[in-house]
Amino acid sequence: MSLGCHNVSLEIARVAAISYAAGGYSDVHEGVHRKLGKVAVKRPRFTSETKVAKEERLMKECSLLAKLDHDNILRCIGYCVYNDARCLVTPWAENGTMSRYLRTEAAADRRRLLADIASALVYLHTRPLPIVHGDLHVDNVLINVDGRALLSDFGLSRELHPEGAASATRTSLGRLVYTAPELHDGYKPSLASDVFAFGMLIVETYSGRRPLARAATDVKALIVLSQSQRPSRDEITRGDFLRHLWELAQECWAHDPALRPNMIDVLPRLTRIPE
Repeated sequence: MSLGCHNVSLEIARVAAISYAAGGYSDVHEGVHRKLGKVAVKRPRFTSETKVAKEERLMKECSLLAKLDHDNILRCIGYCVYNDARCLVTPWAENGTMSRYLRTEAAADRRRLLADIASALVYLHTRPLPIVHGDLHVDNVLINVDGRALLSDFGLSRELHPEGAASATRTSLGRLVYTAPELHDGYKPSLASDVFAFGMLIVETYSGRRPLARAATDVKALIVLSQSQRPSRDEITRGDFLRHLWELAQECWAHDPALRPNMIDVLPRLTRIPE
């Protein structure tokens, strides 16, 4: 059942056989929508044993996206069937991922991109049923033709219910270095764990490298994080990285989730330059 995510297979004129990009669980192909033009077709990667489960996860992501309406969240067009698999169809982001965009656009307005993402998170976190994104990092942010950020990849996202139960598409964790320490102690992803990831995103946006790059691998970085170590200021050499951004990042990755700011407080600190 699509639950608001509509089958648009008849509207898809063609899909490129070779994928344009690959994520941890899926491949992205360039497609052509008969009315909208170029679109992205996200096809889950699976074996015969995992096909049903992975398609179900993708359809849950599609249904969740269909509920959302924000300028900085990737819109869901619907789903289509391609190569015997149900695939998510979304608008084409002309400038690719944020990590790619920052590598090629030295003059990119990094603070505005962070404000775009923060605005999307405020929208998610303040819904009647708040939504935890759960997998925030630079490769899950896309950049449109106007150079604005679009939060994408809701495969790990979950709605928070008043009684404490959660609706989730997967229970696995996202990119390790962006993962809040409490999640490795068995706690569920939360609004506060999204804030932790946002703090790491601030650092990578300005450094151009994975946070804690001094740790050779993600696993070693995770060990460092578990010891309450965090990225150091000297990882960032850009002159436009202002002191208040560093202070904000430090607050976001506080070890105690209760000490982290909420995204409603974070957003104005990105849109206003302090005296």
